[in-house]
Amino acid sequence: MQRHPSPYLASLDPEPDRIEFGKRLQSFRLRHELSLRGMATISGGDILVHKSTLMHLINATGSRKLAHKLQSVIAESLRRFLSEKGLNETDIETELKGIADISIPLFYGSDTVKLAEGKTWGERLEAFRLTFNLSYRQLWFACGGKDVITQNTVAHICKHGRIYKEEHVKSRLSEHLRNFLTRLGKQPAQIEALLNTIFNGEDIMIAPRATLPIEAQKFFGLRRDPFTGDPRSRTEVFTTPQLDRVAGQIEDAINYQGFMVVTGEIGSGKTILKRRIIDHVTNSGGQLKLFWPEFFNMDRVHSGSIVSFLLNSFEQTVPSDLVARAAKLKRILANASENGVRVALGFDECHHLHDRLLTALKNFWELGSGGYDRFLGVVLFGQPQFEGRLQDFQFREICERVDVVRMPSFEKAGADYIAHRLKLAGGDVEKLFDRDAIKLLSKKASTPLALGNLANAALLKAHTLEERKVLADFLSTDDDEPRVRAVRRAS
Repeated sequence: MQRHPSPYLASLDPEPDRIEFGKRLQSFRLRHELSLRGMATISGGDILVHKSTLMHLINATGSRKLAHKLQSVIAESLRRFLSEKGLNETDIETELKGIADISIPLFYGSDTVKLAEGKTWGERLEAFRLTFNLSYRQLWFACGGKDVITQNTVAHICKHGRIYKEEHVKSRLSEHLRNFLTRLGKQPAQIEALLNTIFNGEDIMIAPRATLPIEAQKFFGLRRDPFTGDPRSRTEVFTTPQLDRVAGQIEDAINYQGFMVVTGEIGSGKTILKRRIIDHVTNSGGQLKLFWPEFFNMDRVHSGSIVSFLLNSFEQTVPSDLVARAAKLKRILANASENGVRVALGFDECHHLHDRLLTALKNFWELGSGGYDRFLGVVLFGQPQFEGRLQDFQFREICERVDVVRMPSFEKAGADYIAHRLKLAGGDVEKLFDRDAIKLLSKKASTPLALGNLANAALLKAHTLEERKVLADFLSTDDDEPRVRAVRRAS
């Protein structure tokens, strides 16, 4: 059988940086009288750096992928070795010159493909993959891995260019590809140009955190920071008819054992909505029960953990036998149903759940008497990329049953939100914000969190100018408008 050589040890003409890196490694080895095996052990051992691997690096016969991957590992290991020998920082840096500080990029400028030739963003993503010599699996990791999308979906995008509800996937891909390119050492301008070429869509705005200091609060006659912090009571919660409808759908899922997922961007109000539902359940007089499993590593939670969690929540002992455990849970839920108690299982950050647990959720939802009655509702909260994940073939049984509800658009409610939050802080929106300024801020922000940060940044600008009211003119120039980072829209 023909053996294919490792891609990390491919025979390539070495570039000057790899040759210099190898010379510096060899010089270090000889200077400290280390054998190849001894230096390999110091550099990470067989798990990371084998003796033969080190030899390829020294002779510059390994691929640049190998050198790029192991440079930081070796440099950090050698740094610890020198530190244990008692060398000071200056001497350590001198010893590592040419090992730690030389730049070995994974790809070079000559390895370019004209991404702009692609007619669809999928074709341009495929050109990106070829440009950087990535397999589909490597591209999948670069796009965020399983927390964002499946490997099959990445390959489908590159080959066919379109996926169902793609607008909810593209922003996450853009974010992770930006991190990937940053790790490769690309310059910010290069990164933005690449992402702009691939996704070629509208901009979304991400507003950095902005708080209003005490002196600014006093300047505007406010009792507290209007846009920092969550509501302190149910009466302080901002709502709209659209949000009320979403809350009603969740309440129905609990009452009638539904299976639903609520998706929304970070800061879109999912956490406040969740608290609102919890408040509704608390005020039900015990007729509704909603359990929220919380684990430190949600991606490692399995169905057995959920069964144990539910039994503990009902203050029941947990049998060691898995079959007995499941049978006991079914009896507990059947008894609750007979007594008119509606039970539901809720998950936050559902996009982090393990594939096996997602598949098992259907089995939890289908627990019942064998007739028409179900014993357990399931409510999930997550980010938009979860919808793309559900399109994978392995989740077809869930995708065909789950009701997907998106957090409503916020742009039209922006003015009411600003007025509501200012009123809670003792302010008057008419006195503090010009209407055109509010319109401009509302267009820039797609979530309550982003709008609050932008509004606070605008107030800070007005305070700096010693103006009692935010005017649209304050937001019209690049130098003076509240700091907002534009990210190429991928969703």
